[in-house]
Amino acid sequence: MIPESDMVFVPQRFDYSEQQKATLLADKKELGSFFWMSLENGNLEGVADQALLLLTQMKRNPDVMPPYNEEAMRACIAKMNELYNLNNECVTRLRSQGERASRELEALMICRNEALQHIRRCCLAYIHARAERIRSYRWRLGGVLPASIKNNLCEAEIEFFNEYSSSLAEFQASIGENGVNLLLSTHPPKALYVQVFHSVVSLL
Repeated sequence: MIPESDMVFVPQRFDYSEQQKATLLADKKELGSFFWMSLENGNLEGVADQALLLLTQMKRNPDVMPPYNEEAMRACIAKMNELYNLNNECVTRLRSQGERASRELEALMICRNEALQHIRRCCLAYIHARAERIRSYRWRLGGVLPASIKNNLCEAEIEFFNEYSSSLAEFQASIGENGVNLLLSTHPPKALYVQVFHSVVSLL
């Protein structure tokens, strides 16, 4: 099931007051079965579960890179496009006819948009988590990824790693005359102070 959100997402073409939003959400809860049955066209709950599964896969495998779940991502993108198009068609039809949407239709559109935003947030979090892990591999493993990791990346992620690796190498080469290897000192010193020995040579 799609969890209730504290934030109300509404179509941008409608201007709702806070009181109207609260009323519409109350209607949605009272007539929840009607709205969810309408939204389940194309198995919405299944797609929402897949979106959450993307994040679960990353959380359950903190030390390894799980294979890129292209099937789930495609299903999520298709469902987001479907929900957006349904709302857009409703708004376009109502505007062309010069009519105001009924309370049931307005609440249904809010439900669709909430579902869309839920899936979108999960997908963005999934992509960001994988990108952060790919960056960490560059610092830990260098510029060449092992086959066990590379085989689990999609083409866009491999391209991202190569571009990030090149940018890091160029930055290191630009520091000083001979460049600097930032990978040699990736951990801070354990002590707050460093003891320095200074020898004085007296000139005769």
